[in-house]
Amino acid sequence: MSEAPALLVVVGGPTGVGKSTLVNTVVGRQVSAVGVLRPTTRAPVVVHHPGDMPPPMSHVHEATMIVADEGCPPGVILIDSPDLDSVEPSNREIAEALLDIADVWVAVLSPPRYGDDAAWQVLRRAVARGRATAVVLARVTDETAEVSTDLARLMREEGLGQAPLLVVPHVPQASGQLPDEAIDEVRRLLLTLSEYPEARAEIRASRA
Repeated sequence: MSEAPALLVVVGGPTGVGKSTLVNTVVGRQVSAVGVLRPTTRAPVVVHHPGDMPPPMSHVHEATMIVADEGCPPGVILIDSPDLDSVEPSNREIAEALLDIADVWVAVLSPPRYGDDAAWQVLRRAVARGRATAVVLARVTDETAEVSTDLARLMREEGLGQAPLLVVPHVPQASGQLPDEAIDEVRRLLLTLSEYPEARAEIRASRA
């Protein structure tokens, strides 16, 4: 059992940026569906360590999938959110409702989608509500590496200059997971939250 309450870490963003792939890679197996058909994630997927108790989620979506897995860091409950820009209004509503319960909002963007308006609207609300926030720029190639510089500029302009900006390289894959080394920065952040109860307590105390 964790020494402090587990943090709800919501992984959200626009369609097709690799949210589910990121969650699957953290856990070490496919717990959230991936595919070319959109939207892929239609209800939240909640992944928790067996030593942590997941929150009740029926008020968010009755079909929420809850998975206990040793691969999820203790003290961190990962929630794979439906797309913020889904063509289905109910998916967008669920994604935005998850911000209300999130302790940490992890916004996943990609080089073609890093300026996505729906994602930035939620990021602004996260800042206004005092949510701890991190931004993941996924699917980065050598040709698009410079996007991280412009994204960092946007983050400063939007009051997110102190938020972590984590880069995940593009690695062709068909298994729904990336190589472990591709998510080194993301894993370090989650392990910090897992290993330091005082960090979790500080994040909870900062919520507006």
